[in-house]
Amino acid sequence: RLFDGKNGEWLCMLSALTKKTGAAVPQKQLRPQPPLAPPLPLFFSPIKKARLEWLIEKAVELGATSLHPVITRNTDRHGLNIEKQRLQIIEAAEQCGRLDEPPLHEALPLEKTGAALPSGMTLLAALERCDAPALSSLPVRPGAYALLIGPEGGFTEDEKNFLKSQSYVKSVTLGTSILRSETAVCCGLSLLR
Repeated sequence: RLFDGKNGEWLCMLSALTKKTGAAVPQKQLRPQPPLAPPLPLFFSPIKKARLEWLIEKAVELGATSLHPVITRNTDRHGLNIEKQRLQIIEAAEQCGRLDEPPLHEALPLEKTGAALPSGMTLLAALERCDAPALSSLPVRPGAYALLIGPEGGFTEDEKNFLKSQSYVKSVTLGTSILRSETAVCCGLSLLR
């Protein structure tokens, strides 16, 4: 079963296999390519290795349409192995039956998130321990929001002030509990989907 994000899922026969190459000959289309889901970009601060792998896997399963690592003052990891994380994205897409691969972008500083945000979208910044509406109370508007989840330890006061000052950002809370970064991603994406 193969998919390319454009032509649906195909049952293929493998041929001309060698140690390093091979060919896949399409035999029968199993599923047509579904319509694109409304965009739901995820901006997140990279965390420790095992938890980052879990975060990426669940973000793909929960419908994130693009992944944007964001470097903050409390970010645990500044470097990502983009190729390794891309393989995790493909595996997660296969696992949940998605027929597309959300792109993983290069890491960017928090101050540059506005430039990476699709035009007309609002960046919902999960800012815990601050006076903000619950994400669950926002009106459902598919394609209108992107989600920003901070690092373990949260955003610094300067970063919170920066986010609150940006016209493209809306502060939200995910509830009464302080969640780990990877749990916050699952909670936020679930609420937005």
